Amino acid sequence: MERVIMQVFRMAANVHPPYPGIVLQRDLQGVSVRQVQERLNELGANPVLVEDGAFGLLTEAAVILFQKANGLPADGVVELVTWNTLFTREAAADPPTVSIPYPGVVLRRGMSGPSIRQVQERLNALGANPQLATDGSFGPLTEAAVIAFQHSRGLNPDGVVGPLTWSALFAVIPAPTPPPQPPNVLIPYPGVVLRRGMSGPSIKQVQERLNTLGANPRLATDGNFGPLTEAAVIAFQRSNGLNSDGVVGPITWNALFSTATPVPPPSTAWTIVLDPGHGGSDPGAVSGGRRESDDNLRLSLAVQRLLQAQTPVQAA
Repeated sequence: MERVIMQVFRMAANVHPPYPGIVLQRDLQGVSVRQVQERLNELGANPVLVEDGAFGLLTEAAVILFQKANGLPADGVVELVTWNTLFTREAAADPPTVSIPYPGVVLRRGMSGPSIRQVQERLNALGANPQLATDGSFGPLTEAAVIAFQHSRGLNPDGVVGPLTWSALFAVIPAPTPPPQPPNVLIPYPGVVLRRGMSGPSIKQVQERLNTLGANPRLATDGNFGPLTEAAVIAFQRSNGLNSDGVVGPITWNALFSTATPVPPPSTAWTIVLDPGHGGSDPGAVSGGRRESDDNLRLSLAVQRLLQAQTPVQAA
């Protein structure tokens, strides 16, 4: 009853819980994860999720199916775009309609039972070659047929039948094709949220793009997402009015690689001018053979050496 009341209130007021400010992903726990589970259940998650606030395998699978149904990158994490789509009236129901409900357990080699027989029958109907014995025993031929099916649907070819593979296998309608990339993006989004500690060619592209846009200090384009890359991403996000979480999701990526000129990230460097004063024909105060201009120059040079010893400084 409480969920029904909350759902009616949300639809009447056309509001949703504010984004928690962090990317929700597998193994996280908390109130925000429970809100995601409740919303996915409202939209028809199958199997129904336990609303315990723990982001586990079934929650991740339900998120991926929701993202596919709504034309989002199907990475299984709930960032700003997925969150806002999830809590709108227009959110598409998730998951796609299936002819046989998921049995609630991951099926793998060595197991047996009626659900495995249903998988074998379905694989045969879809043209498994060789045809499988529908004996309900998950053997090497069934595993090979599952892997072949997963390859054909762009799924992880691990040979086990979890909620994603089951839904694709028994889908009443074909899974929707990913939408084309926006025409104003220079490089397509890689389909995974990039964050500190990761490495790869997509991160190198981010570093190169940030350097092109004037990142200061300039980044090493080594493909390693370290603290300097994270700081440059945050600076870019702030200068473009984005959520400054330091991770590169689809919104940050599309803003970064937009053909429209984005606002360059603000400089993180300092310019320190040391002016000793006097000099030339103006010696300043003179006493006992010492000139103020000489003392000021020596002091300025000493300060410059001190700064250079602490951090890279380029003398003007």
